[in-house]
Order: sequence, then C-alpha cells, then structure tokens
Amino acid sequence: MTEVTTYQLRALWNEMLAELRGRDDVTIVKAELGDPVPEEVHGPLAEELGVPLTSGLAAYLGFANGIMLDWRIGEDEPDYGGSIHIGDLRVLRDPDTHLLGEQDGILIPAELYGLSVEDSWLPFDFFKRDDENFELAGLLPNGERLDVFVTNDEIAAMDATLLLGFGEYIELVLRAFGSPLARAALEQMAPNDRRLRIEDLHPGILSRSYSLDALIELTRSSPDVEQTRSFFR
Repeated sequence: MTEVTTYQLRALWNEMLAELRGRDDVTIVKAELGDPVPEEVHGPLAEELGVPLTSGLAAYLGFANGIMLDWRIGEDEPDYGGSIHIGDLRVLRDPDTHLLGEQDGILIPAELYGLSVEDSWLPFDFFKRDDENFELAGLLPNGERLDVFVTNDEIAAMDATLLLGFGEYIELVLRAFGSPLARAALEQMAPNDRRLRIEDLHPGILSRSYSLDALIELTRSSPDVEQTRSFFR
C-alpha cells in the first residue's frame, strides 16, 4: 500500500472539518493542530523517541505535531462523535510532561493507568467511546516499521491485536472523522492469540471512505461488537 503524504493528510483534515461544520446536529468542541515539525528535525526526533523514521511518520510531522479533535452529536445529552487526542510527539518519553490524553480539559498522565514511558511501546492517542470507557493507541517500533495497535487494557495486553503503520493509522482516523468506534473495531477484529497486519486480514479497509451520515447513525444506535466490526471491515 502506498504511504500517505503530508498533502493528503492536510486534505483529509480540511474535508473532515468541512463536513462536520456543515451539519446542524454536530457540535465541534475542539479542532486544533500542533505546528508541523521542520524536515531537518524529523531524524533527530525519531532517534530521540527510539522509533524508525518511516515515510508515514515524516508525512504526519510535515502535516502537524499534535491533533486535538472533539465533536459531539445532539444537544441535550450529546453522544461522543469523534475524539482524537495526539499530543506533542517530542515529549512522549519525558516522564515529567508525558500525557496520555485530555478529557474535558483535564490532562491525564499516562502513569495514572499504569503505563510507563520506559516501555518498548508508547501510548500516543487517547479517545473515549462514552463517559465510562477509554481506549488508547500505542506506537510499537518493529524493525524498520513503526506500527500502531489499539487497546482498552491499561496494561496493554498484546496477545491479540491488529497492527497497522503509523501513517495508515492517522489516515484511517481522519477518514473515519475521528470516530472512536473505528479504532475500537481494530481491536475487536483481532483473532485470539494472534498478531496480524490489518491489510492482510481485511484487504482494502485502509482505503475506504466512510459516510458521516452512516457513522452518526451507527454511533446513535449504541452498536454491539459485531455491528461495529461489520461497519468498518
């Protein structure tokens, strides 16, 4: 699969916001991008993080260094629509400033969930499906690849997960309007005791486009695991 480019990520972000802003039943709570990282800093930053400088990571850093998105559906008791909390990658291994995410304006240290910045993987994206459940995505260096996995387990059980590249993850999240259901589906589609790449198990899933109408309808229906799997695969 061809890696995503900086231009494509910027276009996906702008198209996503335009669709969200065009709906009366959607409230955008936050939509912010961190400043891009100059190309000459990409190599030193990857080295500091202990991860390979893949084309997907370089494309992301050229697009933004941090994505904060929250949008809700409805007014009286709004449903969680989309949630992306990716902080500054430059501080991921800083024990004093490392943050797992942000919930209603409150910064949440990764250590609160028993996650250590000394581990071989790094939590970098935090998102909520509802008021009770959180999920996270972690960076997993894998030779010359930089993989991402999703988990709702604070000790990050890795015996069953689907892997995708960092650039693929960012592209999928933007195509799916930051939906937490899309990322939960990555975990739910993993066979037990297996680590598989998502494009091998579900070919074409990373290049799909998702309808905002259909996504909102799915979210409002409080789908079970099988409904979520079926929608995204």
